[in-house]
Amino acid sequence: KERRITAYHEAGHALVARFIEGADPVHKITIVPRGRALGLTMQLPKEDAMNLDKDGLTTQIAVLMGGRAAEDVALKVCTAGASNDFSRAAAIARRMVASWGMDEEIGPVSLDGEYGHQPGYDNGWSDSWKQRVDNTVAPLLRDQYARACQLLCDNREALERVSLALLDKETLDAAEFERLVTCVAEPELDTPQSLSA
Repeated sequence: KERRITAYHEAGHALVARFIEGADPVHKITIVPRGRALGLTMQLPKEDAMNLDKDGLTTQIAVLMGGRAAEDVALKVCTAGASNDFSRAAAIARRMVASWGMDEEIGPVSLDGEYGHQPGYDNGWSDSWKQRVDNTVAPLLRDQYARACQLLCDNREALERVSLALLDKETLDAAEFERLVTCVAEPELDTPQSLSA
């Protein structure tokens, strides 16, 4: 059961990265546990980027949401395995809104400063401004979660193929992943019809 959930979770990250415009390419996917992580989806950037734009950051959030979205779409479960993904996504979203001035309504202001929100530190902004940040971050996260769910629903067959291949092989490289996504069969990647009964 754990391996099955992990396979869908990692396949979700990889497929959202594959199908969303502007995401870094998938380099490797594994469900072999490493440290506290039950699996890993590794992306490698096409080129170094020091200045991330709003589209690139929301894409990162959607990819982070892909693991839980896959659990939801394919298995109808919610596990604690997405806690690190959510924490990272929330940190990006908050910095977008409160440090980098990327929300149209709040505008080009920096409420949290260069290093982000620091609990217990009074940055001089009123509680109502801080509440506006919170009220903006949560919908941003929900929107990117919905975006990830929709991408996985639209590409459900690929989600099944990649998940089943991960259960069989445990690790997929970029070429194997791409063959599964584009449905170019290879004997060692042949998998049963469906796993999500």
